[in-house]
Amino acid sequence: YREFYQCDADVIGTDSLLCEAEIVLMIREVCKGLGIQDFSIKVNHRGILSGLAAIADAKGNETSLFVAIDKLDKIGDEKVKEELRTKGFSDKSIDRIFDILHFQGSNLNKLEMLNSKLEDTETGLKGVEDMKQIIELLSKFDLDAETIDFDIALARGLSYYTGTIFEVKINKVAIGSVSGGGRYDDLTGVFGLPGVSGVGFSFGVDRLYDAMEELKLFPEETDESTEVLIAHLDHETMLYGLKALKQLRREGVAAEIYPDTVKLKKQLDYANKKKIPFVIVIGSDEMKSGQLTFKNMKTGEQQQLSIEEILIQF
Repeated sequence: YREFYQCDADVIGTDSLLCEAEIVLMIREVCKGLGIQDFSIKVNHRGILSGLAAIADAKGNETSLFVAIDKLDKIGDEKVKEELRTKGFSDKSIDRIFDILHFQGSNLNKLEMLNSKLEDTETGLKGVEDMKQIIELLSKFDLDAETIDFDIALARGLSYYTGTIFEVKINKVAIGSVSGGGRYDDLTGVFGLPGVSGVGFSFGVDRLYDAMEELKLFPEETDESTEVLIAHLDHETMLYGLKALKQLRREGVAAEIYPDTVKLKKQLDYANKKKIPFVIVIGSDEMKSGQLTFKNMKTGEQQQLSIEEILIQF
């Protein structure tokens, strides 16, 4: 996934936490709309991470802490602890952090725990308060606790996210996150528009496709979207075919024309491979008479029909 397509949604120009709730709702609607039922939306807050760094005495070494704990679900406790030790963290600080990371309870239970643990860190408490408000807003939209997972170890976009951070994982699929995002307070400054807050997320289209493929969520008919292929024998008949293509599409028929001038057999093989049920063959005789060869690819039956008569078939 080093080169990939993604689709994004952002809200720019407001720091209202309602926008975070809207983003989470949008993620849920996209997943449900694609037929993905078993997924989790992980959420955390950069302020909470900063609070953890403060109680771990990580001043000047915050990034090392965040990068390490973000790997927790991939490499496990012991390797994360080992990495933290190599970065200069004491066993006491590591134990303090892991006591928090291993806390079991509901999203609200975790926030209450953090409210106590981070009471001496203003940034941490601000993060806890923001998360409480977001989870309260989401509860009004019937988002269950199984879908929203407040994950204290989640750390992403460290160089630009300043508030809430999101990550979406599809359960029972061997693929990492398919979506991520968060709040950024000054990312627009890079483009000459400083001081504008925003929040957004993006879906990795390639990852989403692979996950849906693994879950067999693509209906069989997606490979059969074209109803009729126009086959042609030379440049002149291709130009004639373009007129027929225009008429077919104008009437709502899903039609395509073969892009290259090649042997007819290759064009028919293409139609069979794509499970296109009908082919219109245009040669010089068809072009002169206006009677096009209309071939049923399933039965092999052929008829000589005008374009108007062909349209009646659909």
